Amino acid sequence: SHAGGILSATPYSGHTVYTVADVGFSVLTPRSALAGTAAGLRLALDRIRDGRIRPELSPTLMETLQTKDVAFAFAGEFASAPLAGVQGLPIPAWVSGVRAVRVTGAFVEARLNVSGRVTFDDPQHATAGADGMRQMGALANTLALAGVVPELKNLDIAAEGTNVRLGFGVEVARLRALLELLPQWMPPRTAVTTPGRAPPSSAH
Repeated sequence: SHAGGILSATPYSGHTVYTVADVGFSVLTPRSALAGTAAGLRLALDRIRDGRIRPELSPTLMETLQTKDVAFAFAGEFASAPLAGVQGLPIPAWVSGVRAVRVTGAFVEARLNVSGRVTFDDPQHATAGADGMRQMGALANTLALAGVVPELKNLDIAAEGTNVRLGFGVEVARLRALLELLPQWMPPRTAVTTPGRAPPSSAH
């Protein structure tokens, strides 16, 4: 654990799973990572280990993951596993209506431009979600004044029916400074062995 047990690193099925409360992520390759609940991550890693991988996202979300010329792409569906059901994290009430998220980021000159769309179960939840996202953006930019996080430039959030469109930019230099701090927050990785290989002499 790290920082009082807030973040933990656990070996599972040949990978390391990093979790906070009941959610986490696992890095699969230099270009891909899984994120979800602890139970969902274990299930997905078991499927990868056993070769039982199959696309489960809708075609629209799969298209997001296959977007060309972007620095990153994220897509998730939450109809069967609502985000509000995640235990141990302070999740705002409006998150209960989220059904899908699509986000991409692309570098343009000295800025990372992020754009996305959050789909809700009805227009009323979308309106509440847009208000909540604006409040979070305002809070982030208040913290940016103190140098805690990068400023979200040209923050644009708008409800459109059951969707919320969002976009903002982050200066690459400020983002790089934040990323350089991440290793200090991460717990030490536990040694992970894979079948047929000798265990490493020491953990990293």
